[in-house]
Amino acid sequence: MSEEKKPSLIIIGAAKSGTTSVFQHLRQHDEVFCGRKEPRFFDQNFNEGWDWYLDHFSDALDEKVICEASVSYSMFSEVPVVPARMHEYLPDVKLIYITRHPIERIGSNWGMMVAESAVTGSQISDRTFEEALNDPCWFPLLIGRSMYWSHINAFREYFPDSQIKCMFFEEFVADAQSFMDELFSFAGVSAKKIDPSTSYRPQNKLTGPDDPKPAWTDELLGQVWDQLRLDIEAYLDYAGRPLDYWPASTKRIEALRESIERAKLAGLAAYQEQNPPELKRKLKPGLSNRGEQL
Repeated sequence: MSEEKKPSLIIIGAAKSGTTSVFQHLRQHDEVFCGRKEPRFFDQNFNEGWDWYLDHFSDALDEKVICEASVSYSMFSEVPVVPARMHEYLPDVKLIYITRHPIERIGSNWGMMVAESAVTGSQISDRTFEEALNDPCWFPLLIGRSMYWSHINAFREYFPDSQIKCMFFEEFVADAQSFMDELFSFAGVSAKKIDPSTSYRPQNKLTGPDDPKPAWTDELLGQVWDQLRLDIEAYLDYAGRPLDYWPASTKRIEALRESIERAKLAGLAAYQEQNPPELKRKLKPGLSNRGEQL
C-alpha cells in the first residue's frame, strides 16, 4: 500500500494577515505541493471524512512538503476541537501562524465583512464600526480573532513548540524575501528567490480599496486594546518580540496602514507590468484593479 499523501505543513491563520500571498509563494516552490486554499477539514468539513481531505493532495508527486492553509483553524474560540483533531490525524505536522497588528487586523476583517454583507446576509452593515465592536455577537469575529495567544496556546497543548512557527505580517511587507527564506527553512525546503509581484495578484473579490474603513478614535482604540493587551503581550513574549512591537496609537496605526498600501501598490504595479494580457482578461467591468486585500 502506498504511503498516504497528507500535509506536513499547515498555515493555520490568522485571518486578514497575508496568508493568501504567503501560500502563493509556497505554491511556486518546486519542493512544495499546495492543494486548494481553505479546505477547512478540521472544522467546517470534518464530516466529509479523511478520504475527502486526502483527495485534496492526491496530485502530489515527489515534493518534500505538502501544504494546506485554512485560517479558520486558529479561531479556537469558534471551533475549539480543531487542535485535538489535527493532532489525532497529523501529529507531526508543522504549523505556521501569521499575525498582524491586532487592531489593524480587526479593521481589515470588519471592512471585508461589511463589503460582503450584501451576499452573505450579515447584519453587520446595519451597525457602525463602534457598535459592531461593542456587540457581543460580533466579538468572536472581530476582537476575538485578534487574541493570538489564546489561539496558539490551544495548539501548544497538543504540539511542541518545535513544530510551531509564529510569523509577522509586518515583516512580510517589509521584506518578503527574508520572510519566505525563514519559512522555507522551517518547512525544510531549499532557499528560493521569490517573485515579489506574486504577493499582490489581482483578485476578483468583493473586497477592495473602496471597502469601508474603520473609524478608530483614541478612546475606542484604548477600549479595545484594554481587552487585548494581556493576551497580545503574552503572545509577543512567546514569539520573541518586544512588548511594544505593536504600538497602540491611532497615529501609528495610520502610518502602518499607509506603509502596507504603498507595498501593495508597488507589488501590483510589478504584476501589471509582467502580466498585462492576463490582467485584462481576468478583471471584469466595474471591478477595481487591486491587489489582494491584506
